[in-house]
Amino acid sequence: MKPYLQNTKNQDIQIKSIVFLMESAVKIMPAGVSKLDIVVDLTKLSFSDVLSPRVSKMFFDVLQSHYPERLGRGIIINPPSIFLLTWKIISPFIDPATKKKVLFASFAAKKKAHRLTKSLQVNKRSSTNSSSSSTDVDAVAESPAGPESVDDSAKKEMQDIGPYTDLAKYFDPTTLEVSLGGKFDFKYNYSTYYPLLVSKYNL
Repeated sequence: MKPYLQNTKNQDIQIKSIVFLMESAVKIMPAGVSKLDIVVDLTKLSFSDVLSPRVSKMFFDVLQSHYPERLGRGIIINPPSIFLLTWKIISPFIDPATKKKVLFASFAAKKKAHRLTKSLQVNKRSSTNSSSSSTDVDAVAESPAGPESVDDSAKKEMQDIGPYTDLAKYFDPTTLEVSLGGKFDFKYNYSTYYPLLVSKYNL
């Protein structure tokens, strides 16, 4: 889910959209699968995109009242300060069984380090002093701030509001969108994807 892409401020429609997405996810589950994970990407969330505490609470009410056995875990990525305020307001009203399934993650530090590594690799190819550049690339890849690590300050901030996790623990990188730190270069096209979804699963 990417709240920054929503096209309505109507609270009833926002909740209906959530129910539709849940029902759609249940219908397309493969045989033997009974739970789903919800990933909410808040990386580009602006103040105007933030759901009100009322809608946020209604979202969790829907999950715990109508889909109590469906939610495997909910992972909230890169929550901004304005969301953290909303979370502190509504979290005491969330059922403990549902609340403990909510995790937080941050991959901004990984992406930054990955870009640095790629930049160094380019410099290595264009540089006449390959040994020096190679040392720089290896140092970044092996350092605590390398592509496979998470910024300590970001991790601490997440731990202050709830359990911190790494998306790599739950998702194969080849099935995770590039925008979420994975390798799946997926681009949503409404005119192609939505009619196919509706016709194939009778939504």
